[in-house]
Amino acid sequence: MIEKVYSQSDTTEFLKPQKGIGLIDRSSGNSVPEKIAKSTLMKLAHETLAGRKMSLLFAAKIFSVIRGILADIPVSQKTIQKFCRDHGIDLEEAVIPEGGFQTCNEAFTRKLQPEAREIVSDEKTACVPADSVVWAQENINPESVLKVKGRSLELKEILEDKDLAELYRNGTFICCRLRPEDYHHWHAPVTGIPTIPKPISGKLHSVSPLSLRKRVKTWADNKRETYCIDSPQFGKVIVVSVGAMFVGKMEHSFTPGETVKKGEDIGTFHLGGSTILLIFEEGKLELSSDILSNSENGVETICKIGEALGTCPKQENLPKSE
Repeated sequence: MIEKVYSQSDTTEFLKPQKGIGLIDRSSGNSVPEKIAKSTLMKLAHETLAGRKMSLLFAAKIFSVIRGILADIPVSQKTIQKFCRDHGIDLEEAVIPEGGFQTCNEAFTRKLQPEAREIVSDEKTACVPADSVVWAQENINPESVLKVKGRSLELKEILEDKDLAELYRNGTFICCRLRPEDYHHWHAPVTGIPTIPKPISGKLHSVSPLSLRKRVKTWADNKRETYCIDSPQFGKVIVVSVGAMFVGKMEHSFTPGETVKKGEDIGTFHLGGSTILLIFEEGKLELSSDILSNSENGVETICKIGEALGTCPKQENLPKSE
């Protein structure tokens, strides 16, 4: 029964709100702090040199493989109640199999009821691809799509393709960061034809906000897959699915070369936090004003799948896709 999820037991402690780590809830417009699980390991990983070195060890693929195996065994079912309660997960909107979730990973990769998310209908409006916190940047410079404490992340490092990165100069870069409590499927942001995913090997560093403040190149270091969705309205939209610590497994549910509809479920992350990156060509997307304004102020926006991400500008005198 759903109500069993909210039965009494010990709760997880969360770190006090950190300076510079705040979110805007899009539905209410209110500012809310990021919830970051408090633990001895978390403090060690971010506050000591030894801990930061240890986190490099945990980024190795073998640790995520082991964590994935543990999350798929029946005994992991015992952790579901506490995890859902601590993170405020609403299982009323989930599709629950007969007999309930049998493992932690089953709950984590849960599907939603068809009516749980409304997809913006206008085909000239791109939608948010995942329940996530969103940050975006327009007019990107491929040599510095992100800069933290004087260190820059280059687009060619994320894509491992210098020529492709150059085609997106002055385009729009969007980061959709999924938190542990979020629904971990991602959906097509636009209608179009996807290409074959290109796997890129890498580590599995944490994508928590504390980690991202320390490691600017996480999106380029982590295991990831890249592909394009060729859209009549938005041109060639690059999608990058990025793994994270304890998320070594990503599954796609689309067929390359066959049209996907905006809002269609096209992939799943297994246990952990993860990220979807979107890159639009110059002049192909006009970001929604609230996401742009919050991003310019250094704040991420809490969004749901299907909400408006931005619109397709008038195409006169704009660069054409090759």
